[in-house]
Amino acid sequence: MAVAQDESARYAACIQLTQNDPDTAFDRAIAWRDDGGGMPARHCAALALIGLRLYEEGATRLEELAVAPGNATADLRTQILAQASTAWLDAGQEERALVPLDRAVTMGEQAGIPRPTQIMVRLDRAALLTSLQQDDKALADVQFALTQPTIAVRQRIEALYIRASIFHGRGEHQAVVNDTTAALDWGGTKAGLYLIRAEAYAGLGYPDLARKDLLTFLTQEPDGKRSDTARLMLEKLEAFIAEEKARSSTHPAQTDQPPASGGQPAVR
Repeated sequence: MAVAQDESARYAACIQLTQNDPDTAFDRAIAWRDDGGGMPARHCAALALIGLRLYEEGATRLEELAVAPGNATADLRTQILAQASTAWLDAGQEERALVPLDRAVTMGEQAGIPRPTQIMVRLDRAALLTSLQQDDKALADVQFALTQPTIAVRQRIEALYIRASIFHGRGEHQAVVNDTTAALDWGGTKAGLYLIRAEAYAGLGYPDLARKDLLTFLTQEPDGKRSDTARLMLEKLEAFIAEEKARSSTHPAQTDQPPASGGQPAVR
């Protein structure tokens, strides 16, 4: 029992070291592997390579490790595949990153791994599929996540954000408002939620609400390409609002009310 605890502590310490000193972590992991460290040592070595920005080598080792003989649980193997996908993304290879995620989803279905891990890999894959413009497949993964009774709040928020982003790309403004509002109601903090909802409000003809969301977005994310886009949009909205106010003396202004969302979005 004490030996197992020592090995577990060594494993955790090695993983932690990959984040702070990957060079030393790699040397220690290799020495541990040569001393019979098995899968934990190999896992640490692969993560250390990623910490050293040797993404492709690290990702390849992780994928090999996930299917190697040993007593690792299916849950751990699935998480290792998810880490491999992240490494491929860091290497700038989005399509290659999809391979370990597909394998992780299949493994999860066949082995019956815990639902939180299944939801995690499904949402990882949904985000990647969205980037690869495979929206229908991404929506299927999001639907899986949202229909799980054990989904964590942070996972629900992420699922709603991914789905809202897909609807945003399709120009489905009301659906965007529904999902972004639900995500914010659940405690979402992503600045992007306000940006895409602002664009949806503008598309639905609610410039004041769009302006409010843009200002919130710029408070949270004042710099970057998205902020430049938001400022241009804000300038146009404010010019439009000023023109509408100038006409209000002859045409009664309509109250800018948010579109009805029908409560929380239905799972699609």
